[in-house]
Amino acid sequence: MNSNACLGSRCGTNIEPDSLTFSAAKSNLVYMDKVYSYNKTESCPLLLALTTTPASYTASLSVNDPCCSCGDGCNVDFSSTFSVNNAYVVTDQFLLNGTLTPSQVTVNGIAVDSISTENGQYTASTAGLISRIQRDCCIENGLPTKTFFVASAVGPWAIRFRVILEGTVTTGGKSCCFRAEFINNDDTFVALPDGTVSNFAIPKLSLPCAINGIAPTIRFQFGAMSQILNPVLTVSPESAAGTSVASNLILSGTLVISPTMSAEVIRKSLFCITACEAMLPCDGTEEALLSAQNDEEDNCDPFAPDCACGSSTTPPANTIIGGADIQCGNRDSRGSCGNCGSCSNCGNCSNCGNCENTIITGIGGHNHCNSCMSL
Repeated sequence: MNSNACLGSRCGTNIEPDSLTFSAAKSNLVYMDKVYSYNKTESCPLLLALTTTPASYTASLSVNDPCCSCGDGCNVDFSSTFSVNNAYVVTDQFLLNGTLTPSQVTVNGIAVDSISTENGQYTASTAGLISRIQRDCCIENGLPTKTFFVASAVGPWAIRFRVILEGTVTTGGKSCCFRAEFINNDDTFVALPDGTVSNFAIPKLSLPCAINGIAPTIRFQFGAMSQILNPVLTVSPESAAGTSVASNLILSGTLVISPTMSAEVIRKSLFCITACEAMLPCDGTEEALLSAQNDEEDNCDPFAPDCACGSSTTPPANTIIGGADIQCGNRDSRGSCGNCGSCSNCGNCSNCGNCENTIITGIGGHNHCNSCMSL
């Protein structure tokens, strides 16, 4: 059995190139976001005293891992003693629990023009400051200027995380392996105390010049790396009757959070690229309606190319087409899309041969092969 077939039913992209018609490959002018600087920095660690409660955290506990031979197993209760050998913290989300103003974000000490945010990503505009911070020697050589970028007094924060603990538990004279996991209830966040703020600095953030009124922008977002110090596991002695041990498991320790910031400088830049353009129908036309009704099909091979230039409805790149619109399969190798194969629209002309060697004209609404030529 092909393992890719099974993988392809669960993974991979979902693109339907067969429903698209592409033009021949040609040069186009395209605006694209060019990245001039890509940086990451870390702020000083923040400390958060942590003591979990069943109301705020969901706990899970597994005992008698196959790595240990425990006989009849361990019955964990409030008298059990946990010894933690490994502790991991996974930061699911780390968010700014407040606002960020332009005065807090500076380039060479000059505040950015404005800041907008969407889905946790911040965008700082630089149109007003770009001319004040650029070096003449950089501009004369067509190079971006390296600047000192600072985001100061950022905070307070809110965090959502998971803590995974592994080790041994001793109870009733027996020792067993355990694995415990704690996670915030119902997608809730833990708010760090007010006044808990961070400073970020990138000493060499590169900013290009503005071109045709298009200035670079700075995009950045925050994250965190976390760990837990001195984790202690206990079972609440006030365990309610009929409840599971996990629901009465308590974790205490100190959460160490190191905030991070990823930043990039982009500018819309004009490029000349060679590509095949999808010939999409105009909105509101009958072709657009039919195109939207195509059935979806799964891609069985997740490693196959997402799409290719040309389709069964794409004219060959180097076939001469007259009054009638003749379509002879994919373009030939000169169109970078494989050979056309034999053309089925050449009528009764037996000397036409391959599509790429055929001159096709339309006469009276009928398709004829007038002659053949070597291209």
